[in-house]
Amino acid sequence: MDVNPAAAGVHTKLPHNLNTTFTITCCDEAMTADGGSLLVVDDEPFLRGAVAASLRFLGFDVAVAENGTDALRLARANPFDLLILDVVLPDIDGFEIVRRLRREGNPVPVIFLTAKDTRTTRSPGSPSAGMTT
Repeated sequence: MDVNPAAAGVHTKLPHNLNTTFTITCCDEAMTADGGSLLVVDDEPFLRGAVAASLRFLGFDVAVAENGTDALRLARANPFDLLILDVVLPDIDGFEIVRRLRREGNPVPVIFLTAKDTRTTRSPGSPSAGMTT
C-alpha cells in the first residue's frame, strides 16, 4: 500500500491486476479528535485491509467484517458512525444488510463499495429503489 501523507489525501494503489485506485481526502477542519467509529465490510481481504488501514491512518477507529452475517452482528452490537459495505458479499449482500438494519431502526449512514462500473447498472440502494435513508 502506498501512503503519502504530504499529498492532498491518502492514496492507495491496489495490485496491478485490479486496476483500481481510491483516494480518501480529509481536511483538518472536518476531522474531530476522536475521528469516529467505522465498520468496513468486504470479502476481498486486500481491499478490506487497504480501506481499513487508510481510514485508521486518518484517525478513525475501524472494525472489519468479511461477510454479511458478521457485519450485521457487529452493526447491531456497536454504535458505528458509518458503515462501508461491499455490495456483493458471499452470504448477505450489502443492500440487504442495510434493509435489515433500517427495519430495526438503525439509521447509521452507509457508503457502498462495488465493482460495477457502468451507469446503466441500477442500484437497489438508490432512492428510486425505495432505499432513501
